[in-house]
Amino acid sequence: MTTTTIFWCLLSAVLAAAIAAWMYLLKTRKERSSKWFFFVLRFLSLWTLSLLLINPKFKQTTYVTDKVDLVLAIDNSGSIAALDQVRPQQEFIDAVLQDEEIQQKFDLRKHLFSNNIEADDSLNHQGQQSDLYAALKSLEVIYEAAPIVLLSDGNQTYGSDYSYALQTKETPVFPVVLGDSTAYTDLKISRLNVNKYAYIKNRFPVEVLVNYAGSESITSEFTIRQGPAILFRKTLNFSQAQSSQLVNVELQAASIGLQRFTAVITPLSEEKNKSNNQREFAVEVIDQRTNVALVSDIVHPDLGALKEAIESNQQRKVSVLKPNDPSLNSENYQVILLYQPNQSFQKVLTDLATKKFNVAMVAGPNTDLNYLNNTQRFFTQEVTGQKDDVLASQNPSFKGFQVSDIGFDNLPPLQSGFGDILMRIPSDLLLSKSIDGIQTNEPLLVTSDVSGQRGVFLFGEGIWRWRSQSFVNTGGFEDFDGFIDTLIQFLASNNQKSRLTVSYESVYYGSANAQVSAQYFDKNFVFDPNATLSLRLTDVEDNTSRSYPMLLSGNQFEVDLSNVNAGKYRFDVIEERSNSRRGGSFEIIDFDVEKQFLNADVSRLQQLASNTSGSLFFSTEFSKFKEQILEDRRFTPVQRSEENVVPLIDWKWLLALLAALLAIEWFSRKYKGLI
Repeated sequence: MTTTTIFWCLLSAVLAAAIAAWMYLLKTRKERSSKWFFFVLRFLSLWTLSLLLINPKFKQTTYVTDKVDLVLAIDNSGSIAALDQVRPQQEFIDAVLQDEEIQQKFDLRKHLFSNNIEADDSLNHQGQQSDLYAALKSLEVIYEAAPIVLLSDGNQTYGSDYSYALQTKETPVFPVVLGDSTAYTDLKISRLNVNKYAYIKNRFPVEVLVNYAGSESITSEFTIRQGPAILFRKTLNFSQAQSSQLVNVELQAASIGLQRFTAVITPLSEEKNKSNNQREFAVEVIDQRTNVALVSDIVHPDLGALKEAIESNQQRKVSVLKPNDPSLNSENYQVILLYQPNQSFQKVLTDLATKKFNVAMVAGPNTDLNYLNNTQRFFTQEVTGQKDDVLASQNPSFKGFQVSDIGFDNLPPLQSGFGDILMRIPSDLLLSKSIDGIQTNEPLLVTSDVSGQRGVFLFGEGIWRWRSQSFVNTGGFEDFDGFIDTLIQFLASNNQKSRLTVSYESVYYGSANAQVSAQYFDKNFVFDPNATLSLRLTDVEDNTSRSYPMLLSGNQFEVDLSNVNAGKYRFDVIEERSNSRRGGSFEIIDFDVEKQFLNADVSRLQQLASNTSGSLFFSTEFSKFKEQILEDRRFTPVQRSEENVVPLIDWKWLLALLAALLAIEWFSRKYKGLI
């Protein structure tokens, strides 16, 4: 309080005493004891009221003890149960939480983790991945400079190396080892790499890393099987010096569809964990063979050149057909190439137009332009009955797809019908005509893509000369054949957009990462976040179905299938308002990475403790842990004072005192008959 406030408090006391004396000591003639009783009551009530009006402020000091947070990071992954460490882990946790001395020194914070920090407080050891790195980084952010007690086996299946997760000494980590540190003899498949897809009749590579832990020299057989059939067999030798073998295999993609295989390293008789001796994997074999119909009513060297160029890709097959061939149907071929059409092409042109099938066409001097101009909607060419020798000039602004320059400027001329060409549909100019060294804007080769129907149009014959010249220039047909293959690939692709798109894997190794995502677009093909999507999942084996809502995450909808058992499934993603749907199928292969460990990773846990100025303990060393954590001066509680300025009017008991004084005075006066 200031001096001025003290002066006003004293002055108010004097005034209160003077008023009380005038009222009860000077003004009335009561007995002496009653006068002084009422004088004291009135003095106290008046002085209390004046103090509340003056409202002096007082400084109030309180003392607070700040404890250090002690964070229990508890491994909730499946490897703890696989190593039979559930009970030791729980006993250590209970010992820490129930110890009074630890509670007096620390504020205990408990967090579970598997692939990340878990919100659920249920310790069930069902986590299918272990990411100690992510858990430690998250706890470092949440609790600055707080010691972390890590109860884990140290076996990590996902993420960066956790032993270097915390590069600061301010967050010490005290690992508590769960699991046996004894090294056992073990053979295991530690890594298997394979492509997800392969093409039919092709060979695909498989890379397998086999590791050995032991001191003896041993021999074991490695095999890859498909069902009962053994596709590959090799004897592997291991020793303490040679503890790993990398096996590279090429397997034949013999059948279309999802093909399952099993890689096995024959276990040793003394092995403790044999679940890591085999690994299942799957490859989806795709039939990308493209059937091409080369339709012509004349015999020409171009037909042979085109057939050879297209079939240089083993995934293509060309059939040279007459226009009236009964097998000529758009359902039997992915690409139909019309060579210099005439009136006999009526049926095939009608079929292509009706089904909006992708079309390729070569128009030259032998083309019936009168008929063609009136039959198809793609282009018209002036009919003159004359022909020109034209060279090719590549358009550098062509944006349709990637095209390599095969030296078009140096290729022989093609024979083209003389007359202006008018494209009736939007098109991209790939090659233009060059006549007598003068480049024109007349199209020689153009592509189109309108409403999902694609087209390639070549206005000239004699392309066989290009293939021959390409061989002369480069010593091979690869450049020319690759150019033709690019055009066929453009025609064989389906470019029609769907408003509902779905992304998923054909194979999931364990259900931990099994996820299906989808996007739904409105009629303007703008992503619609208000769509209502659900996934209906059907088990192929027993034909049972269940539905899952798909949740919005960023610019897509997702559904987590981590609780689904291993097996084969088909699914439909459905948008409820439009009833749009897209289907697919996948397989979940039974593989639990958390069961691949024999013992705790003591070396990395020890490295983590050393990097953070912590100490490593085993689950049986609670007393040693308690002694060190209590004696560590870095974690001494800090007492601090808090000084608050409190106004007198906040003292509620003073208001109660004033009310009590006035009440006593009133009742006393009533009792004495003074009212």
